[in-house]
Amino acid sequence: MKDRALNIISVCFGRLLTGEQLCAASATAVGVSEAGISVMGEYGGPLCMSSDAIAALEDMQYVTGVGPCHDAFSTSLPELVTDLDAAAEIRWPAFVELARNVGIGSVFAFPLLSGSSRVGVLTLYGEPGQHLDATRVLNALALSDVLAEILFSVQEDSPVGVLAPALSYVARHRAEVFQAAGMVAVQLKIHPDEALVRIRAHSFAAGRQLALVAADIIGLELFLQDDGQQPTGRM
Repeated sequence: MKDRALNIISVCFGRLLTGEQLCAASATAVGVSEAGISVMGEYGGPLCMSSDAIAALEDMQYVTGVGPCHDAFSTSLPELVTDLDAAAEIRWPAFVELARNVGIGSVFAFPLLSGSSRVGVLTLYGEPGQHLDATRVLNALALSDVLAEILFSVQEDSPVGVLAPALSYVARHRAEVFQAAGMVAVQLKIHPDEALVRIRAHSFAAGRQLALVAADIIGLELFLQDDGQQPTGRM
């Protein structure tokens, strides 16, 4: 497994990559179309995506807490779904609908593990009916090991509850969402947790990324209203 991982690193990660390039290289390494990497847990969020379409799928899972990414993380086992069919739709209805709309028909989620510790998930996306043979599964597992070690290594010198600077995108994403929740809480005189639920609900209903909704709230371009009233500003 280690040799396989080293081969993948030398082929795909032999230079400094942007987040989008890292995810694109991950997809190439395993032989699928797209990829996304998310840091999970209380301080988590999407880390990188290979395209805007995958950004929407990763963000939806972050917003709803439902999808192959979450299942792989909660069980510490891969989710290998070669066809987003009716059975998959029962498990993840909103995710499957969006995936079909952007041309994704198969999904393979691998938890990023180091021993008994979990840090995130590598999710690979393919065409309808695409499957991973044994070699590709081994490649994905090796790649997941590498990514997990990278994430743990960049995080190890940071205080508990604080993301490392190298994970600044996740930190910025989370900070903006919580800032927006604080503003909504003050405006509507509700608890910040309830405000966060309302922001996520609006993001899901409007079909917009959570980070974009949060940015609009912070920029005073979107105002959420009390229950039963339509939001004002940018939808």
